[in-house]
Amino acid sequence: MGLFDKLKAKINFGMGVAFETGKGTAPDFGEAVKFYTKAAEAGFADAQNNLGVCYLNGRGVAQDYAKAVEWFEKAAAQGNSLGLNNLGLCYQNGEGVAKDSAKAFELFSQAAAQNNAMALYHMGVCYESGTGVKQDMAKAIEWFEKAATQGNVTAQERLGYIYYVGQGVEKDYAKSAQWYTKAAEQGDITSQFNLGICYELGNGVEQNMEKAVEWYTKAAEQGDLKAINNVGVCYLNGKGVAQDRAKAVEWFTKAVEKGDSSGQFNLASCYEFGTGVEQDYMKAAELFGKAAAQGNAAAKAKLEYFQKTGLGMPLNVELLTKAANEGDAAAQCNLGYCYKMGAGVEQDYVKAVEWYTKAANQGDATAQYNLSICYANGQGVEKNDELATQWLEQSASKGYELAQKKVREVFECFLTSAQLGYAHAQCVVGDCYRKGSGVAQDFQKAFEWYSKAAEKGYAEAQNRLGICYSDQMGVERNLEKAIEWYTKSAEQGFAPAQSNLGTFYLNGYGVEKNPEKAVEWLTKAAEQGYVSAQYDLARIYEEGKVVEQDYKKAFELYTKVAEQGYDTAIHSLAQCYEEGKGVEQDYEKAIELYTKCLEHGSDLMKSMTKLSLHFCTEKYNEQKKKSAQKKSAEQGDAEALFEMGRNIYYGIDTKEDKKKGVELLTKAAKQGHVEAQYHLGLFYSLEDSELFDIEKSVEWTTKAAEQGHDTAQYVLGSYYAEGNVVEQDYEKALEWYTKSAEQGNFGAQNSIGYLYENGLGVEQDFKKAFEWYSKAAEQDYAYAQCRLGFLYNDGEGVEQDYQKAFEWFSKAAEQEFSTGQICLGMCYEGGKGVAKDYKKAFELYSKAAEQGDIVAQTRVGFFYFVGNGVEKNYEKALDCYYKAVEQDECARDAISSIAIMYKNGKGVERDYQKAFEWFLKAAELDDDTSQFDVGLCYEKGYGVAVDRDEAFRWYEKAAEQGHRGAQKKLGQR
Repeated sequence: MGLFDKLKAKINFGMGVAFETGKGTAPDFGEAVKFYTKAAEAGFADAQNNLGVCYLNGRGVAQDYAKAVEWFEKAAAQGNSLGLNNLGLCYQNGEGVAKDSAKAFELFSQAAAQNNAMALYHMGVCYESGTGVKQDMAKAIEWFEKAATQGNVTAQERLGYIYYVGQGVEKDYAKSAQWYTKAAEQGDITSQFNLGICYELGNGVEQNMEKAVEWYTKAAEQGDLKAINNVGVCYLNGKGVAQDRAKAVEWFTKAVEKGDSSGQFNLASCYEFGTGVEQDYMKAAELFGKAAAQGNAAAKAKLEYFQKTGLGMPLNVELLTKAANEGDAAAQCNLGYCYKMGAGVEQDYVKAVEWYTKAANQGDATAQYNLSICYANGQGVEKNDELATQWLEQSASKGYELAQKKVREVFECFLTSAQLGYAHAQCVVGDCYRKGSGVAQDFQKAFEWYSKAAEKGYAEAQNRLGICYSDQMGVERNLEKAIEWYTKSAEQGFAPAQSNLGTFYLNGYGVEKNPEKAVEWLTKAAEQGYVSAQYDLARIYEEGKVVEQDYKKAFELYTKVAEQGYDTAIHSLAQCYEEGKGVEQDYEKAIELYTKCLEHGSDLMKSMTKLSLHFCTEKYNEQKKKSAQKKSAEQGDAEALFEMGRNIYYGIDTKEDKKKGVELLTKAAKQGHVEAQYHLGLFYSLEDSELFDIEKSVEWTTKAAEQGHDTAQYVLGSYYAEGNVVEQDYEKALEWYTKSAEQGNFGAQNSIGYLYENGLGVEQDFKKAFEWYSKAAEQDYAYAQCRLGFLYNDGEGVEQDYQKAFEWFSKAAEQEFSTGQICLGMCYEGGKGVAKDYKKAFELYSKAAEQGDIVAQTRVGFFYFVGNGVEKNYEKALDCYYKAVEQDECARDAISSIAIMYKNGKGVERDYQKAFEWFLKAAELDDDTSQFDVGLCYEKGYGVAVDRDEAFRWYEKAAEQGHRGAQKKLGQR
């Protein structure tokens, strides 16, 4: 195609893009297809690809998969990465061609070699699912990361998920959050939602509910149903935003409009309790019904509950009684109402109180209010103002409006008694002011009323007064005063004060720490059944810091508190069962308790419990798996024997026993289990192991290699190449390396390159060395990347190209490979393939030096010595040289450099004797310059007695290596 034709095709392609995207003109897919066709028929690859996409999706032309494939093939034939990728998708999905996963993988590979982001992503998908290639999660992650680094949002989201759940890689919430953030910032709806979860739970990021709401909202605005619901929940509970129940209803309504069952359930709950909307049981029942019809299990349970209790439906005493007997609180409350009013049953106040009490004990606010009325009026129960007040306050604290109104009336009643000097009433009035119950909250007034009652010796008020001094409530904080009042109350046997006093002694608040007294007071309170003390005492026994550790005692106390419904104790009790602390380990019981905590605990406890339940379930499943595995192993199953053997050898979730592990692996290996054979070969090869047996290592490695195990083939090839454990045989080495390399083993590919580069067992062939190194380098094998760099640098097997050498050294350096860093540093130092840059060279040498590379340490020392890329510093230079020698006594460049520094007094006081000693060390390592310098020392008497014969003996050694100064000295003799 001539230049004019190319230009014309390019213009037609641009017109096609304009019509397709609507840039500069009205969108018109039909017109886009016309222009794409002209450009495609003229051979313009991008147009051929775009035309294929139009046929694939039926945009501007009738959908035709075969036509799509035809155009993708034309684009792919020209090496167009988009065409290669799209053709790969056609083969993968069987669209327009017969489904061929291997062919799809091949095409993705070609596109990926051009760094096409979508192809890089599809390579990851292939390795992840084992489609067209052997499944390999590690490689999948490598490809996803390559795509993600180029900004591919799908790959970024995928990596976020992989690191979050630990799929084929160790869980890493921080990495997960990083990738989710990149994808979320590009508008990926799934990542936005998941990033919200990360911020809500503090997984990989600092916990931040405001950030969580921000990301949930972004996802919600794009229509994500889970996010819409979560935003509603945040407004409902005031998490990350100011609590706004009306807004919560708005968000739940949006979800309902989209037919979402979770939204229907949440909105129904709002109508059920009158949260953010007027209470409407009928509406609630309707929405629960819709959600239940979609299979929402919670909604089904609610609907059944409504049907049983009669909520939102005609009253049915028979159904109410059945539900009440089954323990349903709302049904019990409604049944109590029926007996009180004689609705559907004969009026019976005693039965009304009975049912109200059952519901009230389960926390039903309406029942608590009705029960307080019964106690206040003596209906069905003996009149009891104290119990009436307690139930009324509990109902009011739950926001029950009638109870709150009544509380105000009660306050006025107690205020009258308090003003008459009754201690109990004064304490109650103090409580009202403290809680804002029936009166505006006023801590100072609370303190005043507590003081009046406390001074009369009223224990409860004394404890309250201690709290005021401790929490700076209505009075300046004074821990000593708090201790004084807690002690007075505790000595009267008041359990809450005993508990508070124990806590103060335990932590040293206002008093010197005294663990013995702390335990003494907490025990007194716990023996009275005070749950806070029981829980604190349980933790003390569990931790064993201030008393002798006693898991059994801790378990007993946690059990007592858990029986009273406290979620923290239920969670701790579950941990006891999970870890077998104070009770026999029982994962099933732990899961049961975690589930209970998840269903009834606070929001904070639910968040903690989700993870605990997850890990406990994993352990339980692993236990079951191991049990099944053990059974299979006992029956001789090879796979089970292998898994057990490997785990026992490494001590994975079991006690380490290398001998037992090898015994089980041997049984599996004898059945032909290739992985067991390979592992036996590996374990027998470890010289520091008591099981070391190189003959057995060769035997089992050979068996695995003969079965096609690529790593075993590579290891066997290495055995033959090194000749340490078998007779050296490069031909056999090449044979096994080749078998391994053909399976994609980059180590073997690199080793074949080495054999050809050095002519070991084969005729030296740099071109073939280059080919094999390339295969390994393309798999990101850093050593091979460096070897390619050297071949390009020296022009061996390939045309000399310093820029290409620089590129390959860069790839190796990016993997923190010290040799790659050094080579790249040399490129910058010498200006080969890149502009000379001493500062950059110094940075790279420093990175390699930090890894302990002696060559790099010596170069860093030299740069400090001459001031290249860094401020001149002789002391630092000398320090670098010494570090190199400490690691390798034969680091002659560093040794000779130290000698020079002593000779010239650089960074150290001049010392010819020490200079001579260091020159001599380097000279004995055949450093020609140092040999010359030793000769000079003997000739001139620098640091050693003059000895001309010895001087010329060293000049001869240096001269033999081509040292011109030495040769000149010999000529003058």
